[in-house]
Order: sequence, then C-alpha cells, then structure tokens
Amino acid sequence: MSVTNIHQAKTNLSKLIEAAERGEEVIIARNGKPVAAIVPIAPPNLDEKDTPGKRIEDIWAGKLAGSDPEW
Repeated sequence: MSVTNIHQAKTNLSKLIEAAERGEEVIIARNGKPVAAIVPIAPPNLDEKDTPGKRIEDIWAGKLAGSDPEW
C-alpha cells in the first residue's frame, strides 16, 4: 500500500492504475490525510451467454415475426 498526494496522483494516474492492476492498493491524501483509495477490482464473472461481443446462436429464434413475407 502506497500513499500519494492529490497533485502526484493527477500527474501519475496511469501509473497508479497500473499498480492497482498488479493488485496494489494506493491511498490518495490531501494535506497528509487519506481521502480516497485506488484499489484493484475483480474482473466480472460473466456467463458464456453474457459475454460481450460473442454471438449467441438462435437467440432470436421464434421471437420475431415478420409482417411482410417478401421482405
């Protein structure tokens, strides 16, 4: 766990986020008093059906009806 002041955090935000991605916790302080934390989060646990960008076969099967048979 590291502590940094607000000015340093603004200057080095991308490095602090990289530290959080590595599992480190970063405390941000104002005038030496902790006010916020950058912490790692667990990746979302997605089911195969909920995976973004993945095509799901037959998801609309039987759910749509067309009104124009020639379309």
